[in-house]
Amino acid sequence: MLASLVARRSKADRRADDWFTHLLSSISSVASISTLPPSKARIYEKLTAPPSTPPMSIVRQGCPSLLSKGCEKYNIPIIRKRAEAWRHFDVDGVTSRDFDDAPPPKLTDSTLKEIEEDLREKKIFVDDVAARLVYVNDVFVPSLSITAGEPDFECYSESDVGKLSPELEAIFEYLPDGVSDEFPYKETTTRNKIPLSVLSGKDHMVGPYNGQAAVNNQQGTGAFAALNSLKCNEVAIVNLQPNKILTKPVHIIRCYDSEGVGGQTHPRTILNAGDGSVVDFVQHVVDFEQDLGARGPSFFNGYTQVLVGAGANVTHSFVDESGGVFEADVENDDDARGREMGRTQIQNTFFETISAHINGEGGRFETAMIGSGGHGRSRISLEVHLMEEGTHAGVKGLVMSGGVQRADMRTNIHHIASGCTSRQSQRNLVGGRSGATFKGRIRVERSAQQTDSEQVRRD
Repeated sequence: MLASLVARRSKADRRADDWFTHLLSSISSVASISTLPPSKARIYEKLTAPPSTPPMSIVRQGCPSLLSKGCEKYNIPIIRKRAEAWRHFDVDGVTSRDFDDAPPPKLTDSTLKEIEEDLREKKIFVDDVAARLVYVNDVFVPSLSITAGEPDFECYSESDVGKLSPELEAIFEYLPDGVSDEFPYKETTTRNKIPLSVLSGKDHMVGPYNGQAAVNNQQGTGAFAALNSLKCNEVAIVNLQPNKILTKPVHIIRCYDSEGVGGQTHPRTILNAGDGSVVDFVQHVVDFEQDLGARGPSFFNGYTQVLVGAGANVTHSFVDESGGVFEADVENDDDARGREMGRTQIQNTFFETISAHINGEGGRFETAMIGSGGHGRSRISLEVHLMEEGTHAGVKGLVMSGGVQRADMRTNIHHIASGCTSRQSQRNLVGGRSGATFKGRIRVERSAQQTDSEQVRRD
């Protein structure tokens, strides 16, 4: 029965499965799997487990189906053209090109000096910071970075996930979209023993993450976060001990060749803010013009995790300015439209997943997300879980698209504890023949009495 259902996948679904399989190909051999650190091995096992049979079936063309959309080949739902999570997105454009691993850049002292001067000219590279981590085409550059190794404040890049502390390893292993069913981060959190799949009780539960009811409410980030966990080369770590107050920002800069890196990249970032800590955390994705020897269309798949302790205050910014610059006046000028369609970056796909957990009473998380890059397809997805009483989340989003781009921003604010507040405002600026989509969701559990939440969108 299951084999026949898999065999009846549409052509677009089979192409999506083949595309995702190709992304995984460099670690799919037996030799590669055996060398994975334990945390990555567990994620790989979960992703590639044989398709399970969710308890809730759906009916397709009059035939009951036992497999949820996107789970025909993998145990975590992957991208699907007709799935709710990917509605209005250019799925065919994403899966039309296979991406190999991006080759390592050719970094020289003179090239790095030119990149630094370029960043300073753009007012991105500043010295008045508590710490700074700089990556060029996903390679950590110590000479441009300012790391921190104090007992109460760490900021560094880790290339070996097996060397992470047990606390950070548990964070690393967490996957969004309900794929990780429990919140493992903080022992004192009163609700971290309640599985996410049953928080709302039997009458309103969404069920297992790979059941159709759950898939219909997801953002589609679970499989891509798993892919990032498996293929990231470096992890940017920012770790604040309790009551550590930083008066200067922490800056993560990821620079990419404006003409693309010629493959797939998987940047990973973890911020762990202990109880009572204060930090201003900035992530910047930008272009540079220097040719490092490998150019071509790119697939960017970033994953950022933020943990906010009791009484902690985290101000977060994510800004994407990469992918070149789109052509203006494509709606009126055929030549401009031709130049836009001929840009290398129009074949790029840019994904960023941000997962935040406010797991201590009185914790505050404020974030601003700006998507203004020139990629052909881009999506920024955010989930925020308010897990303890008196927590607050503030979300501001801005999407700017032009040319023939397709831009997407998704948010899910999840109220679990009582007496929590959230505020969200979204702005979309759309020009040319581009398109922008925003989908914001507020999920309020039965336990989240006295919730105060607002959401505003203007286009």
